[in-house]
Amino acid sequence: MTILLCNIGSRDIAWNKLPEITGRSSRASGQQLLAQLDALAARVRLPMVGKALRSIQGKGAIDQVILIASDQGDAPASEGDRKAWESDTIFIAQALARLLAMGVDGCAPIVPERIAVWLIGAGDEGRDPSDYDGVRRFLEAQLPALAQQHPEGPVYLEVTGGTPAMSIGLLIAGSAVFGDRATALYIQERYEQPATLNTSRRLAAGPLRSALRSHARSYDYSAALALLKEHRGSITDRLHTGAAEALEALLGYASCRFNFDFPGAHAALGGGVDRAGDGRWRAELLALHHEVARPDRETTLAEVFYGAAARFDTCAWADFLTQVVRFQENAFRTMCLQRGVRFLDFSGNPVDDGAKLDMAWAAQVGFSPRSDMLGRTGMERLIEHLARRSGENIRPTMALLGELEGLARLRNGLTHSLRGVHESDLAQAFGGRQAAQILPHLAACLTALTGRTPSATTPFQRVNALVGRLLTEA
Repeated sequence: MTILLCNIGSRDIAWNKLPEITGRSSRASGQQLLAQLDALAARVRLPMVGKALRSIQGKGAIDQVILIASDQGDAPASEGDRKAWESDTIFIAQALARLLAMGVDGCAPIVPERIAVWLIGAGDEGRDPSDYDGVRRFLEAQLPALAQQHPEGPVYLEVTGGTPAMSIGLLIAGSAVFGDRATALYIQERYEQPATLNTSRRLAAGPLRSALRSHARSYDYSAALALLKEHRGSITDRLHTGAAEALEALLGYASCRFNFDFPGAHAALGGGVDRAGDGRWRAELLALHHEVARPDRETTLAEVFYGAAARFDTCAWADFLTQVVRFQENAFRTMCLQRGVRFLDFSGNPVDDGAKLDMAWAAQVGFSPRSDMLGRTGMERLIEHLARRSGENIRPTMALLGELEGLARLRNGLTHSLRGVHESDLAQAFGGRQAAQILPHLAACLTALTGRTPSATTPFQRVNALVGRLLTEA
């Protein structure tokens, strides 16, 4: 008898293959997938469960599949609790159960009666999928009956999906109940074959590191740092001397830098974080530290480009549009500052990022705006006025920035409505060109403004590569 238990999370479906699914939460996306399942089944890809199934089915039939998901009941009244409720994976698991019975993504069909969905619900004990003890108790209550029904044969624990609490709970409870029968599987994005771990501590280390890498790949450095602090012993077991300290500092740095908090990023890598090691990461850490030491405006504008690239990489379209608009507006401001424009804060002090134009300065250059509050359009007029006075040809640069206007209008429309956004919306707003062409266009704008060509490797990609090396065992 062969059993497969899978923790189900939002990444168990390759959503980028299903543009019809526009839900912005696990609950909403799962509901949409269920409603359209028959039409979409042939295109569904199962990046985690599929790899586990194909591997196990290559050795023989599976007698029981358990999909472990979350359902915290009715929608909570408070906005704070609603985010956790929206992350429930009940509908993703229900869709998966039907898909496994159909046999999709190269998996052999499984008899529906051999597929079950277990729901971690609110219940009398207040369990939720992020409650480590609650999830563990839930599984410790469920698994013994399964072991009695299937007393022999291998048991596979696919622990990559779901919350960290679900990963740890299934590892601990599954190993305790099934003993030597249990083999933990964790899925790596670039490999088709699942990796296996065989001891309790080692069982915990691999999936946790995989989860940490996954958080880093999706630029969720705060979650990666929280995971490291919560499971420091398991994650850092057998790493090189000094790696744990460097990893914690690096993730703190990346979390700040991703949110444009340069002082926080600078402080996170301060103090010689490699002093406990042998110096193997020192050059990279010093370079990252230097990049946020005293960034000028042009460097910070490039950082907006890198931030936009990261958000495009994760298909965070609304956040990506925000960065595009931020880039455009600050590009105009940079052009103003390059030409000597004076901005003031609300107290009348000269500040480069001030919201008001210095009207006395404007009068000296013969510019008469309707208001001292300049938006993008006002800055455009001011730049063109100054160019006419100096005989400067700014048309190529202004034309490049003008091509972003459709994206700015799309973002403003989203801000004042409750509708969603898809990659195709970006393409339409960018004059019908492919959305993937937006980033090269932003790079061209940056080069025209500053003379600098953005690095082909973003700082966050370099951070993630270093995270991977820090997690390599000695």
